[in-house]
Amino acid sequence: MDHSHNGLKPRILLLGSQMTTGGAQRVLLDQADWLHQHGYPVEVAFLYDRDGLQDRWQTGRDFPILNLRFRSLQASGLQNALSFMGGLFRLFRLMRRRKYQVIETFTHHSNLIGCLLGWAAGIPVRIASHHGSIERMPVWVNRLHSWMVNWGFADKLVVVSLDVLRQSKEEGINPKRLVIIPNGVPDVDRNSQNAAKIREEILSDHSGVLILSIGRLTYQKAHTYLLKAFSTVLKQHPNSLTALAGEGPLLGDLETEANELGIRNKVRFLGVRSDIPDLLTASDFFVLSSRWEGMPLVLLEAMRAGIPIAATDVHGIREALDDGKCGLIVPTEDPAALADAMLRLIHEPELAKQLGQAARRRFEQHYTLQKMMEGYMALLDPSSAGQVEGGIRKIA
Repeated sequence: MDHSHNGLKPRILLLGSQMTTGGAQRVLLDQADWLHQHGYPVEVAFLYDRDGLQDRWQTGRDFPILNLRFRSLQASGLQNALSFMGGLFRLFRLMRRRKYQVIETFTHHSNLIGCLLGWAAGIPVRIASHHGSIERMPVWVNRLHSWMVNWGFADKLVVVSLDVLRQSKEEGINPKRLVIIPNGVPDVDRNSQNAAKIREEILSDHSGVLILSIGRLTYQKAHTYLLKAFSTVLKQHPNSLTALAGEGPLLGDLETEANELGIRNKVRFLGVRSDIPDLLTASDFFVLSSRWEGMPLVLLEAMRAGIPIAATDVHGIREALDDGKCGLIVPTEDPAALADAMLRLIHEPELAKQLGQAARRRFEQHYTLQKMMEGYMALLDPSSAGQVEGGIRKIA
């Protein structure tokens, strides 16, 4: 199907669910930036702005980022029902007016709304994506989502890892509708001077070990097991320090737990950081303690930084770390195993160095933004397929 619009690049709408700091949102904005830089007329819309981020995200970008106002966190149930109906009308009107040739959607909710409305509005190419499990997703939403994909309202469902592929099949989605394209992140220039300054600010003692975790302070990320593991590490390495970058509803609980474990003076809660690449470079190794993931961007960022990694064996991790060749993989919810992995990275510096170097090589081979976009462009603009054929893996 040629939808290049008389030789012009197709007009593309990227639709997300909520404006918040999350992996799917990061992928959406990275894709939009890439598409804009490569001359595609791209526009971005979200169902609603949960965290008041619209102005910040719009700053410095020449393509529109729209808030469709499907809901408000301050509104009543009736008000939000009316807002939802208004949002559907606004999105359908936008689709008809702007005459998009392509829509790509990023979560189950935006997949359902965007692909069904996109079909009704006559958008010829409709690509949905699945970035992994979502906490408390109602069964009926999964069933409706599978029906929507299987009946062709979405041309393809992109899954970000082999585990998400298996999950999609379990949800009843026809494998012929599935395409696997791993997430990717932009490469960056690392600044060793900034990293040294950050390390001094956090650690003060340069001979100490700085352990870093990045992610929202939520149940999914399971920082409680990181704190328990770190309390074991401290018994052998009292000059160690753990830094947690991110904010979230469990901040108070985690601070209380650190106090109860007697390690509060060795744990730094950094909040949201805008200097993640330098923060990773400043650290001795990175720990991901999650209960579940899809293909976590923060893991890819740690691989990009070339630092050693210890991570739990959840969706996407074993695949990204090449079955343990690029990082240590431990069972979930097992602080003893996590502590053993952390101690191993401290006690075996040559192994740690090799793992970090292997992770960097694997990032360059599989998880750059360019690699990811090569895959997506074969779907979004088949006229470019000759240039991007190698980036996409179809699952029969």
